Amino acid sequence: GVWDWHIPSGRVIYDHRWAQMLGYDHSELDPNVVTWDQLLHPDDRAHVMAVLADHLEGRTGFYETEYRIRTKSGQWKWILDQGSVVERDAQGTPVRAVGTHMDIDDRKRAAASIEEWKNRYEAAIHASQQILFDWNTTTGQVMVAGATDRLMGCQPHDLDTIEKWESFIHPDDVAAFRQQLAHVIESRSPFMMEYRMRRADGSYLEVQDHGYFFTDAHGQRMRMVGFVADISAHKEAERQRRRTEAEFSHRQRMETVGNLAAGIAHDFSNLLTAINGHLALAIRSLLPDHPARRSLQMVEKAAQQGLDMTRTITTFTHKTGSTKQPCSLCELASDSIHFFRHLLSQNIIIDLVAPDDGGPWVLAARSQFQQIMMNLLLNARDAMPGGGRIVVDVRSMPREEAWNTPLSQSGIAPLPPTTAREESGNLPPSRMAAVISVTDTGCGMDEQVMSRLYEPFFTTKERQHGTGLGLLMVHGIVNNHEGRIAVASTIGVGSRFAIMLPACEPKPAAPPAIHQHAVPAHRPRFVLLLQPHGFVGEIMVTSLESGGYAVVTARTADELVQLAGEHGGEIGAVVIDADLFPVSDDGDTPDLFALVRQLNELPVILMSANAARFLDEPAAQQLRILSKPFQMSRLIDSVDQTVGVTPTGAQ
Repeated sequence: GVWDWHIPSGRVIYDHRWAQMLGYDHSELDPNVVTWDQLLHPDDRAHVMAVLADHLEGRTGFYETEYRIRTKSGQWKWILDQGSVVERDAQGTPVRAVGTHMDIDDRKRAAASIEEWKNRYEAAIHASQQILFDWNTTTGQVMVAGATDRLMGCQPHDLDTIEKWESFIHPDDVAAFRQQLAHVIESRSPFMMEYRMRRADGSYLEVQDHGYFFTDAHGQRMRMVGFVADISAHKEAERQRRRTEAEFSHRQRMETVGNLAAGIAHDFSNLLTAINGHLALAIRSLLPDHPARRSLQMVEKAAQQGLDMTRTITTFTHKTGSTKQPCSLCELASDSIHFFRHLLSQNIIIDLVAPDDGGPWVLAARSQFQQIMMNLLLNARDAMPGGGRIVVDVRSMPREEAWNTPLSQSGIAPLPPTTAREESGNLPPSRMAAVISVTDTGCGMDEQVMSRLYEPFFTTKERQHGTGLGLLMVHGIVNNHEGRIAVASTIGVGSRFAIMLPACEPKPAAPPAIHQHAVPAHRPRFVLLLQPHGFVGEIMVTSLESGGYAVVTARTADELVQLAGEHGGEIGAVVIDADLFPVSDDGDTPDLFALVRQLNELPVILMSANAARFLDEPAAQQLRILSKPFQMSRLIDSVDQTVGVTPTGAQ
């Protein structure tokens, strides 16, 4: 359509095409510029008038703009309006302008649709967190779109050539990337590969790269189009799954080893108990100056050390031996050092620093405390592969002071002072804290490592040397004991782990044992014994008979009940091996206490390799508990106390 505008009068000549373009008959349009102005879209008027003014005032040589104009049907149509001033007066004022209208509605709507799809496409790419690429294999140019900024912190132009792309690949992965790419180009097969790409901050993300070739009409490879997806989280989850499976398998193996060790320790303690008992009888039968006495005493001493070791192993491996009871922290530390010293290399010196007054007491489960000490000592050992020194320090301090100690700090600061100060020495145990620290002269830790000490499976050791569960267990045990852990470390100097626990009152001293020095003069009373093990049962019978008792043995619980009924009031005590009865999941032994109730209130002595499990058992409160392994003199003492025998034999 053509228009011809006389500017001073405002008269405009619109041709038939101009009118038809908007759905009008030529006669329906008033030939005035006001007609055009009234049809102009309100949102476009400001822009159109500004462009028109620039041309009329001579600032532009040509007038051209796009806008919407209302058709007769009321719809809006896009128009390309072009024109210029063709006549000006002597003062340069525009007099006449001519131009054309072109219908561009279809083009504008197509462009809008394309723009809309482009926006959707880009939004989808960003939402998918992927990088799309289009690589021209001839020129080496790469067109990149997508989440480059989110994933890598860079812009698409940073990856616009294959050389730039390779510069972001991890150096260890470049060779494999090139080899795979060459194979794909040769075989024309789809490309799929996993490698690492560098982020702007220097870290690496793991990606999966998919590419597909497009060829021209002659079958020549021209472009590879594909996408790169971040699979870092997926790969880490896969590694975590494998670690979890490995750790679970490792824990199963360790549990199996623990159960095996406990079983071996139990059986071995029975053998040592029999050996020790017969040695005691043999030594007693020799004259003081007999040449074999010295050798037998040395064998007895060695057997006793074996008994002590099996007792420690049994306590350490029993799951039910976690009942808390008052314990001397110095004694716990000393026993742990003695038990775990063989796990340390010979070039490591270990010292115990403890107060002379016996030190603080804590309410603790011995086996769990041994787990704490084992993990701390082994960590200290691994931090000193070339040797060094470990100092185990036991002390007490006011709880307020201990609880204000920083949990984690760089630099091995000195521990708070001991209770030598008057204000500390006069505080009751309820306001005191018992502190045991393990300090090494090893490689030390930085703040990043210290911040992750208690994360599951986190370890700085090689996988075959560490599980990442040791300190996690320590943390759990300390929390279970209402305590806290403070850690201090310096790279190249060493580390200190301080365990702070609430102090408690010392355990009351046990009354002196009543030892039988002579065979009672009265008629021997029966001792009923349930112990089917041959060696141990034999020495127990021999030892009790040497103490003046008549022993009746039973092999089963039913036989024990039958013998108790037959001998009635003649039975002075019943000795039962509690380890013959299965333990339920909650640590109870229902069959054992059912047997005790059938004995009609006869005095009962229980023997067990895990005597701690009876501490909280109400049904065992009235029974004597004898912890295995034991010397035969302890068995006789227990029976004497049960039947009421005094050192003179009176009842």
